Amino acid sequence: MTSTNETTVRQFFKEQFLDNKAISQKFIDTWKGRQHGNKPVGVPTRVVGDLTFTYNGRRPTAKKIKDYIEKHEGIDWFLHGALNVAKIGDKEDLWDSLHRAIIDCVVLGPDAEVPALVTEFNDSREVHSNFHEVNGGSAKHTTPEQSFISQMRGKRQEPMTLDIYNLLQSTGNVSVYENNDLYEPQHASVNWSVNVGPCKQMLIDVQDHKDILAGFDMYKDCFERTYKGDKPFKMLGQLLGALIFLNHANKSWLSKEYKGKSNAEYFVDWMKDSVKSRPNLAEQWLFRNYMHDRQEKRYLGTAKGIWEGFMHFYIPSVSKNQGHKATEDAVEKAYLDSLKPKKKKLKKAA
Repeated sequence: MTSTNETTVRQFFKEQFLDNKAISQKFIDTWKGRQHGNKPVGVPTRVVGDLTFTYNGRRPTAKKIKDYIEKHEGIDWFLHGALNVAKIGDKEDLWDSLHRAIIDCVVLGPDAEVPALVTEFNDSREVHSNFHEVNGGSAKHTTPEQSFISQMRGKRQEPMTLDIYNLLQSTGNVSVYENNDLYEPQHASVNWSVNVGPCKQMLIDVQDHKDILAGFDMYKDCFERTYKGDKPFKMLGQLLGALIFLNHANKSWLSKEYKGKSNAEYFVDWMKDSVKSRPNLAEQWLFRNYMHDRQEKRYLGTAKGIWEGFMHFYIPSVSKNQGHKATEDAVEKAYLDSLKPKKKKLKKAA
């Protein structure tokens, strides 16, 4: 039974999404009845609109509801599953999965009977505590690496996941690695592993696949000697990003020659010699004197530190017509620009 001072899913759906047209009738008509996959077996059903949600600590937005429906082309029962209903005495309440209940209202209508997993609780405090645990307390969320591997082994891949996969496929021996039998791409020989985050950031910031791959090759060349332990050898994302950026920003200069040798070769030789004297990658190669408040941009501080060290070694022995100052300025400018606050995009007037 529903008490008079409680809001039902039906009322919430009408007041928060229909009356203000946050979800339009056109959108509802487009996705009406669209469902696929198999429903949970042997699970009781409840009329979704009649459920209350006293213990649910989240309120879904119209955007998230529409994004989910469009992404999954309606309701995908394999992912949707059953709603989570709490039972205290003779009272039932939707304690989790309110967003899925609203999706049910959009696609199937508030009068639809949907699968509902009913769990008995002793009191309301117990329900609230479990909502907290399930939604961020001690809940174990998948890592980006686990998600990447699962996506690649499934039927649906997000565009960025495919881009990362194709990039790593081109490296020949670098994978996102979780365990001996959990890694993608499936190279014949997996010598190196990398996290998803740095790959994604470089595809956004650098974009040029050739420059990114050149950075991967340079990392392998410079730091292979530091390998210890079982393979694959883990690449430090911040350090990898720095080398990728340096290859991108200084591409023209690195390709020039001096005394029959390319500047890129001089750079790699200097890096190798430096690694011998500073083998601790995390402590000595992240150049913490150029830290960055934004985690995703810290590779620029590392790039600045590396390049300054190389220029200090290189400039005295090279003629000044090679444009080394211009490349030094390119790294400096990128680092300083990244420190500037992000400009907020102004919404256009309706």
